[in-house]
Amino acid sequence: MSTISLFGTLVDTIKQHYELPEILNVYLMPSVRSHAAGSDSVYRLVTAHDSYVLRPFRTDASAAINLHNQFLSWSEQRNISFTQRIIKTKNGESFYQTEEGKWWLSSYIEAEPAFEWTKPTWSVQACEQAGVALYQLHCALKQFGGQSSTISLSIASKTFENSVCAGLVERFAQALSGNQGVARDADNVVALVSDAVAQICRGGGSLDFSIEGKLTDRLAERKPNDYLAEYQLIHGDFHPGNILFSAGKAVAVIDFEYLSVEPPLYDLAYALIMFCTQWPQTQPAAESQIVNTDGAIDLAKMQSFLKGYLMDVLPRFDALPFRPDLLIPYMKVAAAICLTWFLERGVEDRTVQHFINVVKQLQNLSTMDVLRAIGERST
Repeated sequence: MSTISLFGTLVDTIKQHYELPEILNVYLMPSVRSHAAGSDSVYRLVTAHDSYVLRPFRTDASAAINLHNQFLSWSEQRNISFTQRIIKTKNGESFYQTEEGKWWLSSYIEAEPAFEWTKPTWSVQACEQAGVALYQLHCALKQFGGQSSTISLSIASKTFENSVCAGLVERFAQALSGNQGVARDADNVVALVSDAVAQICRGGGSLDFSIEGKLTDRLAERKPNDYLAEYQLIHGDFHPGNILFSAGKAVAVIDFEYLSVEPPLYDLAYALIMFCTQWPQTQPAAESQIVNTDGAIDLAKMQSFLKGYLMDVLPRFDALPFRPDLLIPYMKVAAAICLTWFLERGVEDRTVQHFINVVKQLQNLSTMDVLRAIGERST
C-alpha cells in the first residue's frame, strides 16, 4: 500500500461530499482484481480516529446499487459484523457521482491482505472459515429478503427460465467460438455445460446413494422442493479476494455489488470452484503439468469448505439443505459463467484455460465424492 500523489485533489472531492474529520493520509490499496473492467482503484482514507475505504461501483445498474446499499444498511442496523458500514454523503446518499462513475465510502475493516484468487495460497482452515461465512451470509440474506416486499416479489417470480442458467449455453458457445485459442475444446466443453444445465432443469436424478455401505433412505425420500431449489438473495461473487481474514478467522465479506436472486446452491458451487480448484503455477515445470493439474478439485479444501457451510446440519445427511446431485452441475455452470465473462471482455490468458479445465476436471468428480466429502467431515 502506497501513499498516492493526487492527495489534494481526492481529499477536496471527498470533503465536497462527506462530513469527515481531517484526512491525514490517503493510500492506494492493492487490488487483486486484475481483470475487472473499468476503474478498480480502491483508497484507504486515514483520519485521527478512523479509517475509511473509498471504492467505485463496478456496475451502473441503479437496481443493483440500491440493493447493495439496502443490504449493508440493514446489516448495520442489526449489528451484523461481517459487512462494511456505508458512510452517507452530506445529502444523505449512499454514493456520489463523478465523471468516472459512482463512488461509495465505507468503514475500514482491519484485516490481513486479501488473497489473490488466482494464486491459491489459502489453507484448508481458511476454506472452513469461508464456508462458515457463506452460510451466515445466506442466513442474513434470506432474512433480509423476507422482510422486503420488493425482494419477496422478485423471489416469487423467479423461475428456471429467468435464472442464471437461462440462455447460458448459447451465450457460452458464442463466447467460445470467438476465441481461437480455445476453439479446440469448444464442442466438448459446451456439451458438458449443456448437460449440466439440463440436469439442473430436470431437478436432478435419483437420490439412491450409499455412504460407507449405508443407504441414505431419508435423503432419498425427500422431495426436490425440500432443498435449496427455492430462490433467495445470494452474494454472486464469493471468492477468496472478497473475504477478509484476521488471525486466521474470516472477519468480513466484501463486494456485494452482484447481489442477485438465485438458488443458494449456485453461490456455494461458485465458491467451491474459486476456493477448491487448483490453479497453474506462474512458471510451470512443463506445459503438460498445467493440463494435468489445472482445474482439478482439491478434495481436502472442498471437505473443509463444506464442513463450515454445513456446520448446523452435519452429521444428519437427511437435513442437507441442497440436493447433492446438483452441486457438480452447478459448479460446471459457475465455471462456464466465469469463462464467458472473461471471453466477452477479450481476456486471453491462463485464466480462460483454467475455467475450461475446471469444467473438464469436474467430470472426474461424482455425487458419491461429494457425499463422501461431507461424510468424512461429519465424523
